[in-house]
Amino acid sequence: MNATDFIPAHLISDTPPDGSPPPKKGHTAPLLLSKELFNELGIADAQTCGIVIGYGEAMKPTISGKCELLVDLSDNKLAEGNIYVLEIGSRALIRRVKLLLRQIILACDNPNYPDMVVEGEDLSRLKVIGRVRYIGQRV
Repeated sequence: MNATDFIPAHLISDTPPDGSPPPKKGHTAPLLLSKELFNELGIADAQTCGIVIGYGEAMKPTISGKCELLVDLSDNKLAEGNIYVLEIGSRALIRRVKLLLRQIILACDNPNYPDMVVEGEDLSRLKVIGRVRYIGQRV
C-alpha cells in the first residue's frame, strides 16, 4: 500500500436522541487511505473528499454510534437512495435521500426517527455537503 492519500477529518453530528446538545464541529486527525480504495469507490480525486465523524442514532443500523464517513464533497447532486451529509440552516444531518416531484424526503434508516420532508422555500435552504461513499466503524 504505497499509494495513499491523507484525508482531512471534520466533526459533524445529528441531534442526539436525548435532547442534549450535539458535539461541536471541530477537527480530528486526518486518515490515510489507499488509492485502491478510492478507485474501488469510484472517486477520481481524493482531494475532493473529507472524513466526517458521524454521531447519532437516526441512521441505525447503517450508521451506528460513532462512525467515520468518507464523504465525496464534489458529489453534491442528490440521487435517489444515496446517503448524504446535509445542512438546513445551522442543523447538520446525515440522511438517505428520497426524491419526489416537488419535495425531498430526508429519510432515517432507524424507524424510531421521523423522516423530514423538505419542500417549498425550504428547498433553497438545503445545502448538500457531499455524498457518503464509505462508512468506517471501530469494533
